[in-house]
Amino acid sequence: MKHAAAMFLTHATDAPLGATLQPASIDRRSRARFPVQLPVRYRTVARNPYAGLGSVMNISSGGVLVAHQHQIGSGAAIELNIDWPSLLDGRVPLKLVIQGIVVRCDISSFAVQLNRYEFRTNRRPAMLISSAGEYGNPSDCGE
Repeated sequence: MKHAAAMFLTHATDAPLGATLQPASIDRRSRARFPVQLPVRYRTVARNPYAGLGSVMNISSGGVLVAHQHQIGSGAAIELNIDWPSLLDGRVPLKLVIQGIVVRCDISSFAVQLNRYEFRTNRRPAMLISSAGEYGNPSDCGE
């Protein structure tokens, strides 16, 4: 039986003379991530809270990657409010509210590990597009 680590290495005959064998790239995430672009409002949960706007870059059942323009420290407790693109019963806007911890950050993004999440109805009415391509308020429908 081959050693488990050897299964990730390229064959010596495939590598140019003198090249070193490298492990294959491995994605260690246990949950699939889905690329999305959704607006997000966030706020840290601390004595000196900080709030801002950003864009969700990808999401999974365990975490969210957010693009932003401000530095958020790793380890910060945070709440995200994401306007969900689907409507409840085809007419009620939803938002996804996430509570979690910032586990990684850099100049333009931060990653949040989810502790809790729930869908809530959104107070803001959804904008509808008529068959003519015009925007309107749902209360204007049927008149």
